Amino acid sequence: MNNKRKMYQNRVERFPLPAFEDVKEQVIVSMTSYGQRISRIMPTIKTLQRQSRKPDKIVVYIAYQDEELVTDELRNANLVEIRFCEDTLSHKKFNGIYDFPDSYIAIADDDLLYHEDWLKVLLQTNQINRKCVSAHVTFILEQPGTNWGRVATRKDNISSMRGRYHFYVMSGPGVLIPPHCDLHELKEGFKFCPHCDEKCLTYLLAYKNIPVLATSMQPDLYHSESYKIPNDALWENYNCKHQKERFAEAKAFIASLRKK
Repeated sequence: MNNKRKMYQNRVERFPLPAFEDVKEQVIVSMTSYGQRISRIMPTIKTLQRQSRKPDKIVVYIAYQDEELVTDELRNANLVEIRFCEDTLSHKKFNGIYDFPDSYIAIADDDLLYHEDWLKVLLQTNQINRKCVSAHVTFILEQPGTNWGRVATRKDNISSMRGRYHFYVMSGPGVLIPPHCDLHELKEGFKFCPHCDEKCLTYLLAYKNIPVLATSMQPDLYHSESYKIPNDALWENYNCKHQKERFAEAKAFIASLRKK
């Protein structure tokens, strides 16, 4: 894992995490892949298999129409379970939240490499408050429906738990959803914001006043790095190039919830 990004390299960490205590519940990594990316997913899977706190299961959600693209290596990989489902693009990675409500769900991407303590630190951060979501890459959300501001730190976790701050979460680098976290409305997010799952997740967490805790590691070894697969990511093709449209879609999603 060369050329790691060190987003917070110069920051002094003043809020160390508590000593790690494992959880009794299942810990599941939920992810998805699509098209030709499925054949290139194994480098990511291998980093998830080598975690210091191993997941109990790695569930990869694949659209029905992509079933023939699943390789034997992926089907037979240790800890991996393939589940076929309707094609909701990158939102398929959230299916683990609905399928395993009694478990901790760690959201991962298919084109990133993860540090061996990636999962352990997400769980360790969650020990601060077991009802909170924890995330590796977070930003202060100025207000729902707008872009993010500065990088969130562990110091900001206090304000998040008190409802003063909402955090924008980047889903790919790692988000941990605790058991029985009621996010069933997220199923509707694909209809309103099909190309950016993390905006729907972020704004639903803000709408429901569910605090997010930042792991904020220093240096940034626990976050993910791309292993530079060909640039066919949904993020690059749709989200980055169409930011105004993506935020409008996310706002429409929240507006739909308020009408119910």
